[in-house]
Amino acid sequence: MTITEVSEKYKIPLALLQRYAAEKADAESKGGKHRQAEAYRFTDSDIEQLSVRMTLQEIGFAEEEIAAYLRLRQDDENSAEACLKMLNKLRGRTLDTIHGKEKALERIDYLRYELQTKKKGS
Repeated sequence: MTITEVSEKYKIPLALLQRYAAEKADAESKGGKHRQAEAYRFTDSDIEQLSVRMTLQEIGFAEEEIAAYLRLRQDDENSAEACLKMLNKLRGRTLDTIHGKEKALERIDYLRYELQTKKKGS
């Protein structure tokens, strides 16, 4: 599939596809082949890789973490354990963020309560 077809069919941002295709084209040119990123034909494997990349991005992984996670996925030995460790770490960070937001909501609600009771008392 072409870059435009993949973008339209799978709703993958064009910028991500261009970066991915350029990386693939660079990797291939080091092996003696030279292709333009725009002419790159996406395979099912590429689309799966991009889907994982987008999911990792959406859940909060930084670019370095995404690259590390994808490298680990390619390594069959012990990769599941290492990937799980990365996901557990992100889950912990996400829970910390949620708990912080819950505390902020409690404070907001308390301030609202104070204002509402003052208003009724006036």
